[in-house]
Amino acid sequence: MQVQNSLNRLFYIIIIGCWFFTTRICVAKASAQVLPTPGAGIRISVLTCGTGAELYTLFGHSAIRVVDSTRGIDWVFNYGTFDFSDPHFYWKFMRGQLLYFLSVEEFSDFYAEYVSDHRSIREQVLALPPTLKQQLEEALFINAQPQNRFYRYDFIFDNCTTRIRDLLQRVLGGSLQWHLRKSETISFRQSLHPYLSDLPWIELGINLLLGARADQLIRGRELMFLPDSLEWALSRASFAGKPLVSETITIYQPHVFSPPPAPISPWWAMSVLGLLLILYSWRANLFGKNFVLWVDQIIFFLLGLIGIFLAFMWWGTDHSMTKNNDQLIWASPLYVPFAIWLRSKKKFIGLFAGLMALCTAAFLVVGWWLPQKPIPVLIPFLIGIFMRLMAIYAQRKPYRFLAN
Repeated sequence: MQVQNSLNRLFYIIIIGCWFFTTRICVAKASAQVLPTPGAGIRISVLTCGTGAELYTLFGHSAIRVVDSTRGIDWVFNYGTFDFSDPHFYWKFMRGQLLYFLSVEEFSDFYAEYVSDHRSIREQVLALPPTLKQQLEEALFINAQPQNRFYRYDFIFDNCTTRIRDLLQRVLGGSLQWHLRKSETISFRQSLHPYLSDLPWIELGINLLLGARADQLIRGRELMFLPDSLEWALSRASFAGKPLVSETITIYQPHVFSPPPAPISPWWAMSVLGLLLILYSWRANLFGKNFVLWVDQIIFFLLGLIGIFLAFMWWGTDHSMTKNNDQLIWASPLYVPFAIWLRSKKKFIGLFAGLMALCTAAFLVVGWWLPQKPIPVLIPFLIGIFMRLMAIYAQRKPYRFLAN
């Protein structure tokens, strides 16, 4: 009887041990099935937004969208944010010292803002392994920390678009291939033209401000400083030998309205001004002395102010693209004292006029071989300025007193 009880107890122990062991195996398998692969619930895409009416929206915008089902988020990481409430906003913006920062917002808010501005939104979904999606998400969260989010904006080399390009390259490493030409056949200045063709006066102002560096040919990854260029490059890129973009979606496409044409184009305005200066220089003797002096003082004082502004943008700011500006060859800041002293009986007035006439003519002739070429729409105006300077140099009335 005792032996029988011992056997029964052993039997129950074996049964319980088998049940416990089987249960642990099942729980382990179930746990393995329930635990998700890191990054499996993440979807990362690049958003490319269309142009807008404001000056800072003329070239479009880029941002990164992160949808994470494990966190329950649908956020947009935007490197193109700046603070309008900064008390020195315009001064910092002009000097190239305005700090931009990475902001994070709900996609619904981002979408509503761009729809209200009638700006298109296109999305490129990135085909990446879950672990790399997680790394990208973590990198964005690190960048968004208060101590990391700010950066010194540069229109060409460090902006909302180049930040995305550099982030992808840093996280994806050598497995990311862009498949770009080493050197493009257009310059930075030429690449801006399609965005400004309907805004000729703004294009003229930008062309005046941009220095010789803007006329360098674009090399390799530099192409991706514009949102549309990054979008194009992403469509050609590959990761580990496969296309980087798995899907392209048009989220919002508004009806495109062309801006009304300017009442008068820069070409017509400069042609009329140039013709008037030529006729004025030819027939200045028909006008009174004081009238001619006042007109010349106004013309050259304004030219000098342009020169001072271009010189300030070169030496007084941190903008990389406004340096080495060859337009200062004809738009000299020295025109300001020249205009002030124009009534004085000084021989250097005539000599300075002759020197600036020579500089203007040289720029019009030789400038086509310089890195920064003359702006075509300004040619008639510069010819008129050359004629006016030559008239002063030749000591025609009312400048005959220069010979005394």
